[in-house]
Amino acid sequence: MSELSRDEINFLRLVQRSEDIGDGWRQVSDILWQLVERFDRPELIDKDADKKRVRLSERGLIVAGYL
Repeated sequence: MSELSRDEINFLRLVQRSEDIGDGWRQVSDILWQLVERFDRPELIDKDADKKRVRLSERGLIVAGYL
Protein backbone atom coordinates (compact mmCIF):
# COMPACT_ATOMS: atom_id res chain seq x y z
CA MET A 1 0.00 0.00 0.00
CA SER A 2 1.36 3.40 -0.92
CA GLU A 3 1.48 6.28 1.52
CA LEU A 4 -1.85 7.93 2.33
CA SER A 5 -2.43 11.47 1.13
CA ARG A 6 -3.36 14.23 3.57
CA ASP A 7 -6.96 14.14 2.23
CA GLU A 8 -7.19 10.38 2.78
CA ILE A 9 -5.87 10.74 6.33
CA ASN A 10 -8.38 13.50 7.03
CA PHE A 11 -11.19 11.37 5.62
CA LEU A 12 -10.32 8.43 7.89
CA ARG A 13 -10.14 10.77 10.88
CA LEU A 14 -13.53 12.23 9.98
CA VAL A 15 -15.04 8.74 9.92
CA GLN A 16 -13.48 7.95 13.29
CA ARG A 17 -14.81 11.16 14.85
CA SER A 18 -18.36 10.57 13.66
CA GLU A 19 -20.93 9.02 15.96
CA ASP A 20 -21.04 5.22 15.90
CA ILE A 21 -24.66 4.18 15.24
CA GLY A 22 -23.91 0.51 15.88
CA ASP A 23 -21.41 -2.07 14.67
CA GLY A 24 -18.99 0.69 13.66
CA TRP A 25 -21.34 2.28 11.12
CA ARG A 26 -21.48 6.06 10.77
CA GLN A 27 -24.40 7.86 9.14
CA VAL A 28 -23.35 10.13 6.28
CA SER A 29 -25.14 13.17 4.87
CA ASP A 30 -25.82 13.44 1.15
CA ILE A 31 -23.02 16.00 0.79
CA LEU A 32 -20.47 13.87 2.64
CA TRP A 33 -21.55 10.79 0.72
CA GLN A 34 -19.81 12.34 -2.28
CA LEU A 35 -16.52 12.05 -0.34
CA VAL A 36 -17.26 8.40 0.41
CA GLU A 37 -17.90 7.73 -3.28
CA ARG A 38 -14.62 9.40 -4.30
CA PHE A 39 -12.45 7.77 -1.61
CA ASP A 40 -9.65 5.98 -3.49
CA ARG A 41 -8.93 3.33 -0.86
CA PRO A 42 -11.98 1.03 -0.94
CA GLU A 43 -10.09 -1.62 1.03
CA LEU A 44 -10.14 0.71 4.06
CA ILE A 45 -13.90 1.27 4.27
CA ASP A 46 -17.19 -0.57 4.06
CA LYS A 47 -20.02 1.44 2.58
CA ASP A 48 -23.77 0.95 2.45
CA ALA A 49 -25.19 3.12 -0.33
CA ASP A 50 -28.82 2.24 0.46
CA LYS A 51 -28.62 3.63 3.99
CA LYS A 52 -25.84 6.16 3.27
CA ARG A 53 -23.53 4.88 5.97
CA VAL A 54 -19.84 4.04 6.17
CA ARG A 55 -17.45 2.32 8.55
CA LEU A 56 -13.78 1.46 8.61
CA SER A 57 -13.02 -2.04 7.38
CA GLU A 58 -10.81 -4.34 9.44
CA ARG A 59 -7.84 -3.11 7.47
CA GLY A 60 -9.02 0.50 7.82
CA LEU A 61 -9.16 0.12 11.60
CA ILE A 62 -5.54 -1.07 11.62
CA VAL A 63 -4.40 1.85 9.47
CA ALA A 64 -6.42 4.35 11.53
CA GLY A 65 -4.72 3.08 14.67
CA TYR A 66 -1.47 4.54 13.35
CA LEU A 67 -2.86 7.97 12.49
